[in-house]
Amino acid sequence: MRDPFLCGPDARLERTLRAGRPTMLRISREQLQVFEQLSRQSFVNETIDHLRQFTPVHARSLQPDGLRSIIELGVQRAHRHGFTQRGPVRLYIEVMFILGSDFDSDPQFPWAAAVLDKERADESQLDRARELHRATNSYLDVVAGPSGKHALEALLRAQSGGLNPAFNSLVDVDRQHLEILQILGPEKSSYVGERGLRELIRHGRSMARAHDALTVTDEALIVLLMFGLGHGCLTDPQFPWIATILSEFEAGGDKFVRLRSTAMYFLGKTVKRLSRSSGPQPEPARSGARP
Repeated sequence: MRDPFLCGPDARLERTLRAGRPTMLRISREQLQVFEQLSRQSFVNETIDHLRQFTPVHARSLQPDGLRSIIELGVQRAHRHGFTQRGPVRLYIEVMFILGSDFDSDPQFPWAAAVLDKERADESQLDRARELHRATNSYLDVVAGPSGKHALEALLRAQSGGLNPAFNSLVDVDRQHLEILQILGPEKSSYVGERGLRELIRHGRSMARAHDALTVTDEALIVLLMFGLGHGCLTDPQFPWIATILSEFEAGGDKFVRLRSTAMYFLGKTVKRLSRSSGPQPEPARSGARP
């Protein structure tokens, strides 16, 4: 299988070879593999520089090696969906940084999966990339709101509640999870819809129990993290601190205490950064969560 990045300007070399034009040098398979590797390395380096402008704070926190591994993952995922040209691949990686690395299978974003899974003979990958771009922008317009207003309000609600919602033992637990998400992020909850939210809740609670969650509030923490960072956040290389805490701490409440405190730390930093760029902070809405 050809390296996807020979589908860019370097494809001229391949076309020359196929045309059988006389050349002064015979290029071996090993030499061609070197050219492919150099092209891929060039793309990765260019994308690292691009991400430092696209999402500077997040990119800086990941360091070059972390960025490189995420880009390599993005290249593989994009190729799996038929994106092999530089522009569509770069867009795919950008969307990973917006929605989470596993956005293509996330029940919160069925519209993304619908675009990526739709390969028609009459539609080029550039057409599909443009459609993914439009769909992502439409989502952000509604969910993040003007100047990120809705996103900041949701983060303030989460910060106010301490990622530690209260539960009533007499009420259906899944229903309470659903109401918590709807209060925390009403715009996103409406856009995702109840079906997607319930699927996310089932997945989150299941994964929490797999990581030795002892209480329903521990389960809620995992659901909330998935709601904010994507359903694959427990293993997403964009958020290595989550996997580190879940793997290094022994079973028990301490694991989730540490996870909650670390999440609150990053949440506070994000709120502070967004508040500076968005002007005065809006008044947090009452979330029904205990401090």
